[in-house]
Amino acid sequence: MGSAQLLGSAAAMTVLAVGDSHARALGVGMANVSPNRLNLIINDAMGGCGIMESTQYKLSFSDLTDTPSACGTWPDRWAEDVKKYHPQAVFLTTSNWDYNPQMIDNSGKLMTLADEPFRKKFDANMDRAINILSASGAKVFLENSVPNPLMSGVMAAVAARHPGNTVLLDLQSQFCNGQVCPPVIGGITVNDESGHPFGESQNRLGRWLLNQIANTLHAAS
Repeated sequence: MGSAQLLGSAAAMTVLAVGDSHARALGVGMANVSPNRLNLIINDAMGGCGIMESTQYKLSFSDLTDTPSACGTWPDRWAEDVKKYHPQAVFLTTSNWDYNPQMIDNSGKLMTLADEPFRKKFDANMDRAINILSASGAKVFLENSVPNPLMSGVMAAVAARHPGNTVLLDLQSQFCNGQVCPPVIGGITVNDESGHPFGESQNRLGRWLLNQIANTLHAAS
């Protein structure tokens, strides 16, 4: 699961983590394994927020809930992050959050990626996000951690539209075997009770991400 060791080349990188709570958790993992500012990890991911600019959402275990207004600030926040930090790499994940049913227009209907209006808006907002995040030349690293063929296909299509600016990481392969994602791998508990990587899992995935980013950046240099 993930990487036990950080590559020697995975150093002196500035990495921006943006997106939902999974991006935040993995951003923490990358920071944990980069002591003494070996890498500069900027974590601007926000739990409970995707990129759909919805008004309401529905989780499987909760009632219909208003989307916090702060979730809609991502275009300006991320543009400011890029301008301030000039990251070499950006790790973007909203797929876990944006897999939830959301109210995205005035139709009064909760929609998901299976609905055409939702899919069109998701694609448009992902394209906008990638353009913002790559504005200073950063590579934008996407992932496929939701073990669902629809979401995996959507993320592959997004990456294919931006071949020079994006890299699609097979993060799912680090903790899933096909559609099976065991709770414990090699004695390591993958997620906490909230469904997020933590502890050794968080750190191993953070190392794996940094290693993948370093390999990509060095290959391009």
